[in-house]
Amino acid sequence: MKEAEPKKNLLKISEVVKAARVSAQTVHFYLREGLLTPPVKTAPNMAYYYPVIIDEIKLIKELQTKRYLPISVIKIILEARRGGQKADHIEEMQSVLVQLFKNPDTETPGELASTKDFISSTGLSETTIGLLEEMGLLTPTCEVDGKCYGKADGRIGRMFKKLLDLGLTLEDLRMYSQYAQMLRLEARTMRGKLIHRVHDGSVSLKEIVDLLNDLKTELAEKIYREAVSGPRP
Repeated sequence: MKEAEPKKNLLKISEVVKAARVSAQTVHFYLREGLLTPPVKTAPNMAYYYPVIIDEIKLIKELQTKRYLPISVIKIILEARRGGQKADHIEEMQSVLVQLFKNPDTETPGELASTKDFISSTGLSETTIGLLEEMGLLTPTCEVDGKCYGKADGRIGRMFKKLLDLGLTLEDLRMYSQYAQMLRLEARTMRGKLIHRVHDGSVSLKEIVDLLNDLKTELAEKIYREAVSGPRP
């Protein structure tokens, strides 16, 4: 059976690899993750690629290595591009996501702290660290040689140490566990309810983030005013 003729201007995988300076395995991985424009299949083991894939791969590499975005977030940006969103909408979305995931909250493995270093930098005991992890307030990654803590966990840990030094107890800190659970619920709800509107361009991601931040600030200030002006407990 004669192999189907590819469309004009489409590229072979070897041409994609050479132009984008990545391996064929990387191209196939990006395709499996839904990051790239699907190729034209002409046979079970033969496919031809649209030239736009070169720009997509270069953007992925930049967002990974220079902007520290995870694959799942890069996929949101590329889906918006393929969906025909306006350039300014995509640029705004990308800016908000980069700000959210920028260093120092997204670290490379060499920037993560071991348990020993984390104890030294925060002043927390290993027992206290373990309890904060159980509460979901510290979220280390697990490596072959033990747990690793990012810079965000380091800052959070030092803040908890200050609160403990001021007289709060670990039991008092459980209220922040409840707060963290509510934030996770908020994030899941907004993603489930509104992410499609971000994709279709009917609402901007910045608008949503600003609205939620303003709402939480107003609520916090209102509640603290009520607590300060009310009767002492």
